[in-house]
Amino acid sequence: MTIEEFFELLKNKPITDYIVRIRLKYDHEDQYRYTNELLLVDSDMSYYWDSDWNEGETDIAILGYIAVDDVLILDWRPPE
Repeated sequence: MTIEEFFELLKNKPITDYIVRIRLKYDHEDQYRYTNELLLVDSDMSYYWDSDWNEGETDIAILGYIAVDDVLILDWRPPE
């Protein structure tokens, strides 16, 4: 989905931090790059990206997302 479609979708989701999977490339490139980015909630309840990942790529798609609170840690134990 496009970034615009993604932000529309978030209007009906809990306001929380998300990990977002993004596929992107410039028009002149043949290969896509993939990245996981943090989308965080600001104090005014708006969203902002934790890093400046968008450098003007022309082909950007949101492939998936998960609330940070929903990430499961498997078989984690505190250090002894």
